[in-house]
Amino acid sequence: MFAQLAQDYQVPLQTLLGQPQQQGDPRVDMLMNKLNSIESQRQQQEQQALAMQQAEVNNEIEGFAANTEQYPHFEQVRLKMAGLLQAGEADDLKSAYEKAVRLDDTLFDQIMEAKHAEKVRTEKESRDAAAKAAKGKAVQVRSSSPSPSVNANPKGLRAQLEAAFEEHGEGRI
Repeated sequence: MFAQLAQDYQVPLQTLLGQPQQQGDPRVDMLMNKLNSIESQRQQQEQQALAMQQAEVNNEIEGFAANTEQYPHFEQVRLKMAGLLQAGEADDLKSAYEKAVRLDDTLFDQIMEAKHAEKVRTEKESRDAAAKAAKGKAVQVRSSSPSPSVNANPKGLRAQLEAAFEEHGEGRI
C-alpha cells in the first residue's frame, strides 16, 4: 500500500532506498528529444503566424481608421464594430462599420439628416444650372423692321408721314 501511494504521488522510492533507477532505452530518449524539438518548432511557427496575422489585422484597422472622409464616425462605433465582427454578424470592416452606425440611433439620424440636406442642395444646384443653361440658349427674336427712334417727335403732318413711311418701309412712296 505504501508503494502504491508513493507511485501515485510520483515519489521515487528507488532513490530513497538507494537503488538505481532503471535506465530507459536510449533510442526512446532520443526520439522523445526529437519529438520535443519538433513540437517546439511547431509552436514557434504558430506563434509567428499568429503574430503576422495580428499585424496584418492591425494594419487593416489603422488604414480603415485613417480614411476619415469615407468613415468619419469610426472612433464612435469602434467597439460596436469589434462586437459585430467577433459575433460573426459582419464579414469585413466596411459592413461592420455600416451596421454599427445603423445601431447607433442618434448617429444614424445625424447621417440621414446630412444626406437629406446634401440631396436638397444638389437638387437646387442642378435646377439652378438647368435654368442658367436654358437662359443662355434662349434666342432673342429681333424684328426685321427698324424700330422707331424714341427721341424723334416729328413736327407737322409731312414729318409724321415721312416717319411712318420710314418705319414701315424704306422709301416706298
